[in-house]
Amino acid sequence: MSPGSSRKAFPLPVWSAIACEMKRRDHTQMALYTMMGVSAYTRPSELLRCRVFSLIKPSPRVTEHWCLLLNPEEHPARSKTGTFDDSLVLDSAYLRPWSAPLMRQLTSRPNNQMLWDFDYGQYAKVFGQIARQMGIDITPYQLRHSGPSIDRSRNSRSLLEVQKRGRWKSHKSVARYEKSGRLA
Repeated sequence: MSPGSSRKAFPLPVWSAIACEMKRRDHTQMALYTMMGVSAYTRPSELLRCRVFSLIKPSPRVTEHWCLLLNPEEHPARSKTGTFDDSLVLDSAYLRPWSAPLMRQLTSRPNNQMLWDFDYGQYAKVFGQIARQMGIDITPYQLRHSGPSIDRSRNSRSLLEVQKRGRWKSHKSVARYEKSGRLA
């Protein structure tokens, strides 16, 4: 009846710094996972469940951007709201300049393999170490809160586009996640 308080959103430079430190520590896939999670507003478990076929290459005359398929119908895990086949275009300006070679590398493996070479425990450990080193009180789930706030603060997406991208059924849910004014 009464939803919990919203988690704090962090600005893009914080997520970029975390991803850069992951890359510096030779956790390149974790760095991409972090930035893809911000862009796609995913829950950590949603993105971790992805298989190679979930990352879809750009296709001439269809899309110039990579896409992500969450909760494919062929697999039993539905989204939190009970849906299948949620498609997201990975078109965030901060992903485009550098992510394509990494995405090509990820999709060069067999389609049914897990997309990532780590699990949540491994990711949380590295993430936690970096957050402590940087002196930031942050959790991986805050990716889902930060992406909408970043996009709205930059006017990259309308509120309706944010709602669709976040797979929220109501405007009230979007309001709980999108806190662009608090980023400053």
